Amino acid sequence: MDLSLLSKAVLRAFENSGKRHLILTGSRGSGKTSMYSLLKNALQWDFCGYSTCAVPRSHVVFRDTLTEKETVIAAFDDALPGRDHKMRLNETAFFRCVEETLNNNKLFAVIDEIGYLEAELPDFQMLLRKTMSEKRLLMTLRKENLPLMRELLSRQDVFCVDLDDPFAGAGCVIMASGAGKRFGSNKLLHDFAGQPLFTRILAATKGLCRVSVTRHSEIAVHCKEQDIPCILHEDPERVATIRLGVEALPSCDTLTFCPSDQPLLTRETLIALLLLGKNLPGCICRVKHGNTPGAPVLFPKECFYELTNLLPGESGKTVMRRHADKVRYLAAGEEELYDIDTPEDPVKLLELLKNP
Repeated sequence: MDLSLLSKAVLRAFENSGKRHLILTGSRGSGKTSMYSLLKNALQWDFCGYSTCAVPRSHVVFRDTLTEKETVIAAFDDALPGRDHKMRLNETAFFRCVEETLNNNKLFAVIDEIGYLEAELPDFQMLLRKTMSEKRLLMTLRKENLPLMRELLSRQDVFCVDLDDPFAGAGCVIMASGAGKRFGSNKLLHDFAGQPLFTRILAATKGLCRVSVTRHSEIAVHCKEQDIPCILHEDPERVATIRLGVEALPSCDTLTFCPSDQPLLTRETLIALLLLGKNLPGCICRVKHGNTPGAPVLFPKECFYELTNLLPGESGKTVMRRHADKVRYLAAGEEELYDIDTPEDPVKLLELLKNP
């Protein structure tokens, strides 16, 4: 995935989440440091902090982000047990560097990265907890199944992105069953910027866990040609699209219902919504502009039973009203919420696309 686009989505989701700290994790080569650099520049925080860099089979360097001062804090020792953890830490030098770097009046801090060397140092853990109570942190975390790592990732004030699989457990239901009565024909097949309208949501959801639900055989054929799972049905009720979508992706932790008639909805906004839902477990997340809410809408697994048992005439709004206290929002551009209902709408939206 494009790290630049993902970083923008991460930042938007983080800022809308209400969380204090942003943690990136993932295995070696997952892009943590690259993503960290993009986010550090985008946040524009007045921060203190540090980075550590290992020179393979040699040593580890501690680098103060502000002063650029470098200190060797660990040396390679082949006699250490195991295959990967071969750096012997100079605890005194390391802790002195961390204290000098983080003990100040700045409100923000950045750390790249926390790994196994730090994970077993009680003094460091106490200082880190103190720092997190006083400052807001952006940090990368080595993917290790250690108590400190588990503690950090389970904190309620942490927004976490696992770059190995940022959208694990998140599914998308592409809603493509509308009859287009006001449009006068199947609007989803109408040409928009050189392609059928509904292909824009296919592009926005590319690479994500998804299923398309439709009453139109032409759309089913197109999905099959692109190897996109598709359910073709004949039920005219909107609740059927919702029910079939949930039943098609029962193992997902969240399901985002994506309309096919909002051509200016961006992939960035959709990805930000998935990340927001992942970091607000149990919450219903939807986009809005100003005070106007719209679609897509993300539902947690706790709502799946209700979604599959909606009565004719009901919709996802029925479930949202029942759980109004669990609804959270992602700010989006006004144009992203516009849908196409009449033959005049595509002309207006194409103008917005040309002149954003």
